[in-house]
Amino acid sequence: MRKNTFIKIFLFFVISISIISCEDEAKPKTEIINFEKWQYKGIDDKWRRAYLPECIQNSLQRDTIIKGIFYRDFFEKIKWTDTVAWQYKGIVNLNEFDKKSKYELNISKIIGIADIYINDSLLFTAENAFISFNYDISDILHKGTNTISIKFKSFDKLKNFYKKQSRFHLPFSGLEYFRLPFYYFDDTTGIALLPTGVKGAIHITKWDKIRIKNVYFQLLNLNDKNATIRATYEIEALASNEFSMQIAYKKKTLYHQKIDLKEGLNSVSITFQINKPQLWWTHDLGTPFLYKIKTSLFKDKNIWAYNETFYGIRQIKIDTTDNNFILFLNGKPLTLKIVDFTANNTLYGINTSNYNIVDYFVKMNANMVHITQYGEYQDNNFYTQCDKAGILVWQDFMTPYKIIPKNENLKNNIEQEAIEQTIKLRNHSCLAFWSGQNNIEQQLLKYKFSTEDSLLIINTNNEIFDELLPKTISKYDSGSYYFDKMNFYSIKKIDNTIPSYPFIVSLRRISKPKDRKPHSKIIVSLSRPFFADSLIQNYMQNEITIPQDITAYLYYSQYLSKKHYQKEIETQRFKNMLNAFECTKIKDYSPAFSVSAIDYYGFWKGTAYAIKNAFNNIIFNIVEKNGWISIFINSDFQENTNADFYFILYNFDGKVLWRKNYLGIQIDKLSDRKYFNFNLSNELNKWGKNFCVFKINMYINKELYAEKYFLFTADKYLKLEKPNIKRNFYKVENGYIIELSTDYFAHGVFLYTDRDGLLEDNFFDIIPGETKKVKFTTNNDIYAIESAFKTIDITDLNNRDLFNLNKK
Repeated sequence: MRKNTFIKIFLFFVISISIISCEDEAKPKTEIINFEKWQYKGIDDKWRRAYLPECIQNSLQRDTIIKGIFYRDFFEKIKWTDTVAWQYKGIVNLNEFDKKSKYELNISKIIGIADIYINDSLLFTAENAFISFNYDISDILHKGTNTISIKFKSFDKLKNFYKKQSRFHLPFSGLEYFRLPFYYFDDTTGIALLPTGVKGAIHITKWDKIRIKNVYFQLLNLNDKNATIRATYEIEALASNEFSMQIAYKKKTLYHQKIDLKEGLNSVSITFQINKPQLWWTHDLGTPFLYKIKTSLFKDKNIWAYNETFYGIRQIKIDTTDNNFILFLNGKPLTLKIVDFTANNTLYGINTSNYNIVDYFVKMNANMVHITQYGEYQDNNFYTQCDKAGILVWQDFMTPYKIIPKNENLKNNIEQEAIEQTIKLRNHSCLAFWSGQNNIEQQLLKYKFSTEDSLLIINTNNEIFDELLPKTISKYDSGSYYFDKMNFYSIKKIDNTIPSYPFIVSLRRISKPKDRKPHSKIIVSLSRPFFADSLIQNYMQNEITIPQDITAYLYYSQYLSKKHYQKEIETQRFKNMLNAFECTKIKDYSPAFSVSAIDYYGFWKGTAYAIKNAFNNIIFNIVEKNGWISIFINSDFQENTNADFYFILYNFDGKVLWRKNYLGIQIDKLSDRKYFNFNLSNELNKWGKNFCVFKINMYINKELYAEKYFLFTADKYLKLEKPNIKRNFYKVENGYIIELSTDYFAHGVFLYTDRDGLLEDNFFDIIPGETKKVKFTTNNDIYAIESAFKTIDITDLNNRDLFNLNKK
C-alpha cells in the first residue's frame, strides 16, 4: 500500500515537473540586461570609473579633476571640457547566449555626437539628443564578455565644422545643426557648456517568439453610457502563429478574439467599449481617473505577450475665436493656469533634490505645464506623473529661435524626432496640444539678409513648421491639436520682471562668504540676465530704504518679486476672464539670480508663492479711493457657490476698527465682477493709512477657502515695530503644522529652514490675536524642529546677517 502510494506521488511529481518545464519552454521571456563597470577617459589614456547616467563634468568633479561647476566663477574655468573627445565604455557578461532569442540595444539621450560600438563593430552615429536608438545586435553579441564603446566628438571641432558649412555667418553659426537642448549653447543664459555624456538609459532587451512593441488608444465616441475606443497594436513575431487576444480592465473582459500574426511586424487594430466611463479631469475640476488596461496574447492557455497601459478617458476642444483661448475639458470650460518648464538639472548625474516637480505644479494651483522649446522632452515618467496628478501638458517641439538651414540630413533628423516623441506621448491623457514655435520673423528683423537668403530661410522653416510637423501629428496622433506659431496672442503671457536671489542654501553652495556682497563680481557673474543684481536694487529703492547687507537683499528681493508678480497675474486674470494665463520660467536650470519661481536646487522662491495665490479658483481685487473700498471677485467655480464673508479693518496693534459680515452670498460661476463697496474714510483718517490693515476671510461650508490682506500705503511708509512672533509645531501626516501668533502686526513673514521639505506658504502677514497655520511637507522626522526654523519679517531688514550667510 505504501509502495503504491509512493509510486503515485513520484509519478505525479515527475508529470508536474514536465508540465511546468513545457510551460516555461513555451512561455516567451523578455529580459532587461544592464551594462556594468562603466569607465571614461579623455584627458589622458587612463580609464576612470563612471556611473551612468552621468555627464562628463560630474565625472570629473567626483574624481577631483575639477573642483566645482557652478561654484563662484569656476564655470568659466571648465569650458575646456568642450574641447575634448571623451569616451565611455561598459561591459555586459552573458553567461548564456541563446541564438534563438533577439537581443536589442536600447540607448536614449546621448548628449553630444558620438559613434556607438559593440565589440568594436560600429553600429551608428548618435547625433540627436531627442531620439532613442534601438538596434538588433543579435549577430554581434556572444557568450562571455561584451563591450559597448561610446566615442564622442569634440564639441568645439564639431561647431567649427558646421560653421564652415553654414551659409549664414552669424553669432550662432553652426549651432543650428545641433539637436541638443538649447540652453547648452545659448550664450544669453551664461552657460554655453556641453555636458557630454549619457542622460538616459542604456541596456539590452532580450526577447523571444513575440512581443507587443506599441499600443495606441484612440477615443472614437463618448457619451454617458459608454466610451468607444480603438486600440492599435504593433506586434513583432519571430514566426507566424495564431493567438487569442484579450483586453481587460480589472476582472472585466473588454475584448476577446483570435488573431493571426505573420512573421515580422504586425499592425492589429480592434475596437472595444467601456460602459459608464469614468472621465479624466484636471485636479481642479475633479479626479484624474486612469483605467489600467491589460492586453494579453494567449496560446495554449499560456500568456505569450503582455502589455499594461494607463489610459484616461477625456475630450479636449479649443476655442480660439474672437481672440480667445478657451479649452473645454469634457465639455466644461477651463481657465488654463500654465507654468513654463524647461528642465530640472542642466548638469545631470547628481541628484540635487528629491522633490517631485509635478507635485509642485499642483501645489501652485497650476493645471497645465508648458514644456518649452528651450529644453528637452521629458522622460515618460514625467508625463505619467502629470496623468496621475491631473496636470495638462502643452508640448513644444524643440525648435527655438534658430535659423534652420536647408539640409536634408537635419530635416530627416527632425522628422524622426517628431515621430518618436509623438508616438511616445500620444497615449498620455495629460497631453493637450503640440506647438512648433520657431518665430523666424524675429531673426529676419534682427539680422540683415538678402532677399534671396530671406526667402530661403522662410521656405525652409515653412517646410518644417507648416508641413512636416503638422503632418506628423496628423498621421501618428490624429486626436491632438498642433499650433505653428510661437506667440499664442490670446494666451496671456505674464512675465516676472523682478529678479530675485536664489534660496539661502543655494547661495551658500555657489559662493564664498567674501562674495556675498551686493554687486560683487561673483554676484554679477551669477546673475541671469547679467544686470539682474542692478534690477533688484532699482525695484527695492522704490519700496524701502536700500539695505547694505546681502541677506536683506536676498529676503526682500524674494518678497518683492512675490508681491508684484502676484499683483500682475491677478490683474491679467481680472482683465481676461476665462482664458489662458502663462507664467514664464518656473524653474532655473543653473544656480543664478533670476526671475524663476524655483531655484536650481528645487527650493521655492517668493515667485512660487505668488503663482500659488494668484492661481487660486477665487481671487480678490481690492481698490481704495478716498477711503472707499471696492471689492471685486474673480471666480473659476464651475457652479454657483454660496460663501460667508468677514471684512475687518485692524490697526497694527490688533484692535478691530471696523467689521462687516455677509453670510450666504452667492458667488457666480465663471464670473468676474464687483461684489462689495464700503466707506472706511472715518477710520482711516482717525488712525492713519500707515497704521491700518484690511482683511477678507471667505468661508465655504465653515472652512476658510480664501483670504486677502490689503495695506493702504507702500512698505517704507508703514508704521511698523518689531513683532514678537511665537511658534508652535505639531507633527501631522507627511510633515508638520506650524502655528504662528504675534503681539504686533507682522508684515512679510518669512519662514526659513535648510531641512528637506516644502513650506506651503511664505512671505505672509499675521495680525495680532489671530493664528496663522502653515504646512511644512516633508517625509523626514526632524529632531528639535523649533531650532530648525528661523522666522524673519520686514522689520529685520536692518539686522545684519539674517541667515548667517557670511559665516559659512
